Amino acid sequence: MNKNKIILVFIIFTITIFIAATTTYFIQAYRFQRFQEAEKNVYNSSLSNEAVDSSNDTAIEKEDNKETETIEKEMSDNNKSNGSADEVMTSSDEDEILEEAIMPEDRENEFVDRVRRQAEEFPDIFYLQGGFKPKVAISFDDGPNPHHTPGILEVLNHYNVPATFFVLGSQVEYHPEILRDIHHNGHEVANHSYTHANFASITIEQVTQEIERTNDIIERQIGYRPEIIRPPYGSINDSQLDYFSDKNYKFVNWSLDTMDWNEDVNDPEIMASRVKRLLHPGAIILLHDGGGDRTNTVKVLPDLIEYIEEFGYELVTVSELLQDD
Repeated sequence: MNKNKIILVFIIFTITIFIAATTTYFIQAYRFQRFQEAEKNVYNSSLSNEAVDSSNDTAIEKEDNKETETIEKEMSDNNKSNGSADEVMTSSDEDEILEEAIMPEDRENEFVDRVRRQAEEFPDIFYLQGGFKPKVAISFDDGPNPHHTPGILEVLNHYNVPATFFVLGSQVEYHPEILRDIHHNGHEVANHSYTHANFASITIEQVTQEIERTNDIIERQIGYRPEIIRPPYGSINDSQLDYFSDKNYKFVNWSLDTMDWNEDVNDPEIMASRVKRLLHPGAIILLHDGGGDRTNTVKVLPDLIEYIEEFGYELVTVSELLQDD
């Protein structure tokens, strides 16, 4: 009897061990399957992120075009000539230049009216251009970009002229080495926000975060925090300007848009013609090294530099230009 009990206990023990082992096996197998699925999801996610990164410029361009096309359009050509860089520009001349250089179609005139009013009401913090000396600043938005910024730097270095790069913090995180190249080649680095958010549509706290986060990133790479900022889309509201008026920042738009963001009119010859027609003392010229395919921007840059210098203008950074304002 005792022997039978021992055998029964042994059988029960063996069965229990078998069940436990089998259960453990299936649990581990299930966990491994879940792990593999998670790894697959992470891998796919990383591929997706790389795809987003590689197409990030195109996405920004589409976003830019959607909003900016409603506020900026190319005006029809006129036969007005600016004369030479040594001629004195009158207030009337300035009005005509600015209207054609940054004015969209009639129904969107409120954009130009707003930024010009802001430049008048906030003269110590918001700028469209420099003074009336024969100096011009070339500026680039939405970089750094590995496909186009190096080519732009090569052209600038060939002609030994400076430029100002309004960089996105998110892009600097992807391409910090290009930011360092910009700085080491003597060009000015300025702030264009972190995510390319429309400042006028977000809170002051969010604007501050966009600016400070980007400045933190820039400072880690080149050792200083820019005070020059370009609001994405050139858009910022009065309350924000009033808030930042004592923060040592300067918000800088442009007075001559090359329209390189607009595929309909960004042929190099068209852009060169536009700049030649609208160039004026103190001009801040808007170009892009990111946000889309900027091949034509790289192509037209030598012609723009040569024309600007042949016409008697000195190319300077935005900061230097504003010192003469």
